[in-house]
Amino acid sequence: MAEIKLITVSEIRVLWSSLDKNFTQLKVDPYILRSQQIEIKSLLGEAMYFDMMENLANVNYQNLLDGVDYSYQGNTIFFGGLKPYLAALTYGRIISNINVSVGRASVVDKATEQSTPHDNTIIQARGREATSEGLRLQAEVTQYLDTLRNLYPLYNQRLTGGQENDTSLRMTRVPRHRQR
Repeated sequence: MAEIKLITVSEIRVLWSSLDKNFTQLKVDPYILRSQQIEIKSLLGEAMYFDMMENLANVNYQNLLDGVDYSYQGNTIFFGGLKPYLAALTYGRIISNINVSVGRASVVDKATEQSTPHDNTIIQARGREATSEGLRLQAEVTQYLDTLRNLYPLYNQRLTGGQENDTSLRMTRVPRHRQR
């Protein structure tokens, strides 16, 4: 059975309108799945990720995916959901792999006579923008889950299951070293 994709190409375009219309769902699906299987599974923990995938109709998982208003330190917070975070991760993957084709003999940059590829600095800037947005959205997801731990007991298990077994990944900003 194929794994369910939690977002569609349309949901990616809501945040990233620069995604070309020729990017069909079929072309984007591998990037979505890779983002789900690496970052989302790592953030939630395997037990919660697999439970969510099996119980997507559960109201708590729907709120996690689609977003909901909740109370935090006496304030009402609008949580946008896991989907925008997944969209940022997926877009970042697309940007970093868009012009690369792996052939039998080498790795090449793809280009056509009708296209003018962006300079690498523009591509890197778009990648940094997606990473920055991903970091912001990851913090929102983590705050939501930490605040409503009672609704997500499998997330609690991941947090209290012992740090020696915690193999989760968190997106972090790495400082660039200046070249002399």
